[in-house]
Amino acid sequence: MLTGNMGKPGTGVNPLRGQNNVQGACDMGALLNVFPGYPSVTNPESVKKFEAAWGDKLPAKLGLAISEMLDILADEPGKLKCLYIMGKNPIISEPNIAHVEKALQNAEFFVHQDIFLTETAQNADVVLPTTCYAEKDGTQTCTERRVQKWREAQKGLGIAMHDWKICAGIAAKL
Repeated sequence: MLTGNMGKPGTGVNPLRGQNNVQGACDMGALLNVFPGYPSVTNPESVKKFEAAWGDKLPAKLGLAISEMLDILADEPGKLKCLYIMGKNPIISEPNIAHVEKALQNAEFFVHQDIFLTETAQNADVVLPTTCYAEKDGTQTCTERRVQKWREAQKGLGIAMHDWKICAGIAAKL
């Protein structure tokens, strides 16, 4: 915009993402307000399409963003009972560290899944060690929507597992 090149080939505004593969996660439906591919979760036609594809009734209510969950935990103890954070360190990434720490302390049960024992993970009741990008096969999507394939470069250390295996194991137990 500053150089007057908007709308010309090879130019435009691309958001710089804070973590690895945020674009790919968003494209796959990790945002609370859209399905994979970005149709709105509040659009009745989109809901009907995904209910048919997934073979289940979907909740009519929009989920909470992490900042909303942290606000509830900090300001209304007991309203939200537990918290499960995967691959995020809100003590560092959220603007008010004291607010986040208070929220995490107010959670009755807090699970953190990550590759490091981060500042946030140190507050967890349970820490689930996961593998990093070099320890698994997969893909990564950049802001330009180019997809890059990963190949496992080394085995995960200790008891670390792939994120999907941890989630699948928890889902099976539930």
